[in-house]
Amino acid sequence: HSQDQSDITWGVAYKIPESKVEETKAYLDHREKNGYETHYVDVYHSDSDKPVVEKAIVYIGSTDNSEFAGPAPLDHIAQQIYLSHGPSGPNKDYLLNLAHALRIVAPSSRDRHLFTLEAKVKELMLRDAGSQEAFELMLSKIIIFSHANPIAV
Repeated sequence: HSQDQSDITWGVAYKIPESKVEETKAYLDHREKNGYETHYVDVYHSDSDKPVVEKAIVYIGSTDNSEFAGPAPLDHIAQQIYLSHGPSGPNKDYLLNLAHALRIVAPSSRDRHLFTLEAKVKELMLRDAGSQEAFELMLSKIIIFSHANPIAV
């Protein structure tokens, strides 16, 4: 999806105890294989222009790796996320957890791409309501936030 220089990437930084740095880095290097590159970035708190952490490690997926599927319609991306499962679990769980966490960490975020994918994956889950997971999802009141206006599905 399109990018703008004024875009902000929201997230959480974790301080790893010195005694666990090598073990944690080895774990993340394994988990983030297949097309992710290691970068070092400064991390800022939302209300400061001075970094709270310098040279934090971040893994970024690039478009020139063999696993990059290329640009695709959102319906196709949602379908792929819905059906895919990796060593860390179902991709749909990762997407839904990411959208939920972003609303908590950065309530003012307006990541339309992420929230649209979330809505489309939830639609696929509801479509396949024969499964227990989708049935439970249907029973709970799912709130999809479109900008600042909640929409009940």
